[in-house]
Amino acid sequence: MSFFTWLFGNRDKTESAPRSDGPGQTTAAEPRKREPAADVEADNLRRWRESGQPRAWVEGRRGRWDHAAWLALLEELKRSPYWPMRPEAVGLVLEGEKKEWLRRN
Repeated sequence: MSFFTWLFGNRDKTESAPRSDGPGQTTAAEPRKREPAADVEADNLRRWRESGQPRAWVEGRRGRWDHAAWLALLEELKRSPYWPMRPEAVGLVLEGEKKEWLRRN
């Protein structure tokens, strides 16, 4: 079981909405249009990554952290100008930074 499966559960990554071919008829799913909130979250995540804070956080913990540290980071981010962000996306950024840290050290 991966860390993210344990942390967030096994979620279906595809977002789709039923498509209607007429009154009362629904056919195969088609992708949903991006919601404005998703755009805000993606922009916040990008700005957070560009700030260097994820790398500094991982380096400060020498590539290791526990669940309590993860929750504390999320609480800190909730009070920052980078929120809202999807916790799953935050975790992926940290795991990427961790891989880079391990490669360098």
